[in-house]
This record gives sequence, C-alpha cells and structure tokens, in this order.
Amino acid sequence: MKYLSILPYYAQDNYPHTRVLPKEKSIDYFIETYKSMKQFSDIVVGVQNDIDYKDLTSLELDFYIAKFDEHTVPPNHLWHEIVKYVQNKVDSDFSKYEFFFYNDADQIVYINIKDDIELIMRTDSNIYFSPQRLEQLPIDKIEARLIKYNSPAKQVVDYKGKFKENDNKYIFSNHLDIDEEMQLYEHNNKFYKCTTKDNAYGSAHLCHRELFVKVPYIFSSMQPGEHIAGHNLFDMENITCLKSVNNFDFYVDHLSGYHSNQQL
Repeated sequence: MKYLSILPYYAQDNYPHTRVLPKEKSIDYFIETYKSMKQFSDIVVGVQNDIDYKDLTSLELDFYIAKFDEHTVPPNHLWHEIVKYVQNKVDSDFSKYEFFFYNDADQIVYINIKDDIELIMRTDSNIYFSPQRLEQLPIDKIEARLIKYNSPAKQVVDYKGKFKENDNKYIFSNHLDIDEEMQLYEHNNKFYKCTTKDNAYGSAHLCHRELFVKVPYIFSSMQPGEHIAGHNLFDMENITCLKSVNNFDFYVDHLSGYHSNQQL
C-alpha cells in the first residue's frame, strides 16, 4: 500500500462540543467508511476512551488503532492528537507510505482518478486534494438548504447512496457559490483551484508525504475538527488545494450530514 488513511473515531454522548450519532449509526458509518478506504489504503484509527476502543476492536477489521488517554485527551482534541501521532511516526512506523489521507469516520470515499491525483502530487508536493462532499437531503428541505448556503440548484442530484431513505435527493456541499467562477488547474483540466476556505473544505484531505510532514496541525477550540480536516492546510503559504471538476471523480458520501439536513 502507498496510502495511509487517518480516521478519528468518537461515538460517545458525554461531551457538549462534539456532534454525535446513536452508537449503532456511528459503527455502521465507520464500517462503510473503512470498507471504501481499505480498497486502496492502510488505515490508522484514533480513539480516546475504552468504550470506543472495545467497540472497534470487536469488529475484527484490519486497521491499526491508536488509543489516547481520555483523562488527558478530551474528545475535541482527538482530531489533533491522531494527526500529530502519525506525523511523529512518519520516519519510523509509517515510513513506507507515500500518500496520507485524513478523513472523518462517517464519509464513504470514492476516488476514480487516482492516477491523475498521484501524478500531480508527485510533480508538486505543495498541492493537496479535497474531495467533493455529497450529503443526503430530504426533498422537503431542498429549498432551505440552497438558500442557507447560497448553493446553485445544479448541486442537487439523484444518487443511490448506501443509506438512502425514501426518494431523497443528494447535494454536493462546500462547492462553488452561485456567483463564484471556477479556476481550472492549468496542467490538468480535471481539477480546479479552491480559492476560499469554505470551497476547499471536504472534511478530508489527501496529500503527499512531503507536504504532510510540514503541515502545522494546530488545535483550535472553535471548529477543532474542521481545522484539522482542511483549514490548517489551506492557511499555509504557497499551498494549493484542488477539487475535481467532475463531482463524481473524487468525492465522499458524508453519511451523518443527512441528520443535520433533516433539521433545516
């Protein structure tokens, strides 16, 4: 394997600043995320409590698990701790990996142009990739969602997701705003440059080893997961974030996004 994927996992309900799901949903979503990434990557999962550790190890899946001390690592620090843990082992335990992929544990990954992505990262390690982010959307919430995020209607699509309910639609989130112009990447028109932090976000990022070791992953008390998942990279100087022009070339199905969309 050339890839190492990093997944933080937290499924408890005793911390006010983490959005959580019923445990059975968290486990189901983790399994589907794991299955999608295991096709091309080895995986390291970070947990910070005994219950999550026991739940995941009982699955008997093939991944490495890093358990942190819940007395010193609160839940909102987990994202930061797991990426720093991997960074510190890049030259030892994880020295064989060329590409590092951070993802949330509720996002099924689809990467259909991996060769193009690898070539670009090998040519310029200051480029990283963020996936398009697909979410299930109840039909009666479409208008509210488009208005709230200033999204074009064309981002609403028909899609047969793993956990699709009824005749729901799906929407690509964190995409270009209605009035935002796409800036194509000059060396490969399958990708465009992300010029805003919101557009660059996908709650995941894929980068070359040379960039991964340089990222200053910094804990933030506001949106701690968002900073680790993408904002820390976007804020670096001389770093470029690319997304696929074709939404379905590189994307994630953000499973828990459906539960937020139901509340619109």
